[in-house]
Amino acid sequence: MASKLRLLIAEDDELVVMGLTMVIEQLGHQVCATAQTAGQAVDLAESSGPDLALVDVALADGTDGLAATREISGRLGVPVIVCSAHASPADAYAAGARHFLMKPFGIEALTEAMRSVHRSGDTGVVFAA
Repeated sequence: MASKLRLLIAEDDELVVMGLTMVIEQLGHQVCATAQTAGQAVDLAESSGPDLALVDVALADGTDGLAATREISGRLGVPVIVCSAHASPADAYAAGARHFLMKPFGIEALTEAMRSVHRSGDTGVVFAA
């Protein structure tokens, strides 16, 4: 049986978190943690061990999602998809992101980003068409 991904969402807009959670669950995956600041994102990534993190760049309290991305992807080895309207793909990739989504983005773009991060085929993850 295919496993589902466990995702961390680092986003300070509660409506965006609710929308992403709904889409992720409709795709058959699980949101294991949500964070509003970069520090919370790193702490939750370390304690919850997600398979993937979706990280915004501009987080609460003026914290930097790219700094969180460096820690989450570098030190913790969790693949990160940076989602932002304020950063460039080059900034995201330089911080260690595996994929970049420019906000606003649709379900298809999110699905493709998740698929591309786990394309190796050995995860047992199945994506909806």
